[in-house]
Amino acid sequence: MATCENPAGLPSVMASGGADYDLRFAIENQTVDGNFDSAVVSCCQDVWQDRIGENGIGGDELAFTYAELKIPKQAQIDALIALGIEPAAMIRDWRGLWSDIRTSLVEWQGNRFEFSLDGRPALIVKAFDEAGDLIDLCAFDSKGRIGTWLGNASVLGGENVLSPRMADSLTVHKTGFDWLKDYRRGVVIVSPTRARVALECCGPLVAADFGHARELRAMLRHEPRVIVAQNRRAAA
Repeated sequence: MATCENPAGLPSVMASGGADYDLRFAIENQTVDGNFDSAVVSCCQDVWQDRIGENGIGGDELAFTYAELKIPKQAQIDALIALGIEPAAMIRDWRGLWSDIRTSLVEWQGNRFEFSLDGRPALIVKAFDEAGDLIDLCAFDSKGRIGTWLGNASVLGGENVLSPRMADSLTVHKTGFDWLKDYRRGVVIVSPTRARVALECCGPLVAADFGHARELRAMLRHEPRVIVAQNRRAAA
């Protein structure tokens, strides 16, 4: 099976060693039930499509699929640190809950992706809905691309949309790396059209800068098509 020397799509840097290696050990050995296991997860892209049945994929199967993805190599962990992402942010969210990261090769299809041995490297994280249920896997890379595997999540960080938070506002990050740096607070928009519905009632949105604010206003502006009932009957 093909391997990837730069699975997170980040610039390679020299491994620093020391305490940073403990982070990789923690990700590698943490299991879903919170216990430690010595088994090392492996990439199995050739079985993804076999798991997509007529009824789709549920949360348990998404969690199993996610666990099979490769953990970041030490060089990629160091590269994330160089971007200002603290090691703790790679394994915990802002609530202190376990939330690690994975890497894989993907092919981009708009705001969707497919696992592929011929694809490009990307970082993979879990995507949750407003109720905190696992509904998708999300990929993003250093080129600014972001997308979901199943197309179920309109935003990354959906669990933060309606959950109690310290401020009334909701931060909208430009990239998945910005979101990761902030310990997964706020959201990143994946599908602008569908995100309008998800973000409609979540209070003021906090943008990174004025340019980003203008982009968000344009992206989330919704002007529904309106027709007159009388003219519709006449056309019929």
